[in-house]
Amino acid sequence: MKWGQVTNTNTRERWNDWGIDSCLQGDVKGAEYAFTKVTRPSRVMADGWLNVARALIQEGETERAKPFIQKSLAVDPNLGRTYYFRALIEKADGDYDAR
Repeated sequence: MKWGQVTNTNTRERWNDWGIDSCLQGDVKGAEYAFTKVTRPSRVMADGWLNVARALIQEGETERAKPFIQKSLAVDPNLGRTYYFRALIEKADGDYDAR
């Protein structure tokens, strides 16, 4: 039997939890990896895209975080925390008048 990672709707929450834990421990690359797995089984969970952006923002990679913020907003424009993290990127860019 060959071992392989499984990413589906049943394991999505576990990947997300692992990503959050990795982020809290300062393992931003591990968090980014885990959050990317959250986006795979279903493109309808905005949290996965947002959490990849959060990890990148924590690492100072705001340019790389922008497409993930956009994907999160495309999936769920009502997810309020996405706007907070978008504002962090805009602040880092010095774009204080952004809307």
